[in-house]
Amino acid sequence: MFNLAKNAVYTIMILFVSFSPSRAKETTYKFPAVVEKIRSDNVAELLSKENLTNEKYKIFAGDNEIGEIAVVDTVKINSSGKFYFRIICRYSVIEGKENSFRAGNRIALVEEKEVVIKTYVDKYPKEDPEYKKRIITYPDNREMVFVNSGRIRIGSDDGEKNETPSHIVVFEEFYIDKYEVSNSDYYLFVKSVGEKYPKSWNGEYPADKADFPVMVTYYEAEKYAKWAGKSLPTEEKWEYAANHVSESTQYVVADGLIREVSKSVFPWGDRFIKDYSNSADFWSDKTEFNGIKKGYFPVRFLEDKNVSGFGAVNMSGNAAEWTSSWYDKYEKSLSRDKRYGKQMKVVRGGSWFNNVRRQRITARDCGGIPSLHDDNSFGFRCIKKAGITDMIK
Repeated sequence: MFNLAKNAVYTIMILFVSFSPSRAKETTYKFPAVVEKIRSDNVAELLSKENLTNEKYKIFAGDNEIGEIAVVDTVKINSSGKFYFRIICRYSVIEGKENSFRAGNRIALVEEKEVVIKTYVDKYPKEDPEYKKRIITYPDNREMVFVNSGRIRIGSDDGEKNETPSHIVVFEEFYIDKYEVSNSDYYLFVKSVGEKYPKSWNGEYPADKADFPVMVTYYEAEKYAKWAGKSLPTEEKWEYAANHVSESTQYVVADGLIREVSKSVFPWGDRFIKDYSNSADFWSDKTEFNGIKKGYFPVRFLEDKNVSGFGAVNMSGNAAEWTSSWYDKYEKSLSRDKRYGKQMKVVRGGSWFNNVRRQRITARDCGGIPSLHDDNSFGFRCIKKAGITDMIK
């Protein structure tokens, strides 16, 4: 009997052994092309006898790599009875190699293919721990909402240049403040640790605007987060938490440990509704709302409309929010911006005076002018890791 039970256990364990694909890149094809035209904003037109099916290609002049292109569009044309493809693309050329990418130059476009190598890995499926959907944290006495583990495509290929390229990011569980940090929340911090008033208060606590988002510098926001036992979100975590996600838009992939989440344009869905967000569009036909003059709203306003799938409120509009991420280009991006680097921080969410383009959850702005010590134009909210004490027992 013991041996039968033992064999049954081994059989079950074998069922749990699964394929785990790994990927390697292999250069497989070269397409000859001619640079037909160089346009503004790093856009070029190329001619090739081959139709390009990939999104990205390396540029070679002879045996030397000189840059890369991202294909925007291809058009089939007939020239003297021969068919060619006009390739419209964004390009990036290695510094010092610009002369090799001029109109009339012959180049080679190199395709890198991903080769999938399957390996066997022992995977033991397990259920995700069950966490409380909402918690109250100490010492800040603030409500936080739970953000499940998952993966999502961060950024947008249809937005501004600094949002490209979109790319997959995987997240572990975490909590995020349901509301933006208000003046009264920040006042509790100030009184608890003897911190200076933020410059936005002009030397006096604005009791009449206690429920409005506090405007602080990046380092003031960082100090508050540390006091609360939390941190500022990375821009990726901010975007993930702002997504209009629900159980119906999640599905289990791989071994059941990761959910892949569909992407929305705004926290409430894909269609902009001007009355859902405190933005320039909201104020286009009014100067007052519920007794409040044009400007910021209390952090709980519009919580029945402007709410993400995870329950975070006002992540579009009202106060734009600090993140902990440096304002830099995404990996493999062809975007150029003199402000890229480690001097400014990414700001997300758009403010009440920004239009619809800045209200999208992928929209990126930067804060820190003239410096991170002086720029107090933004609000914030915090995150924390999901821990044992947050589990449902």
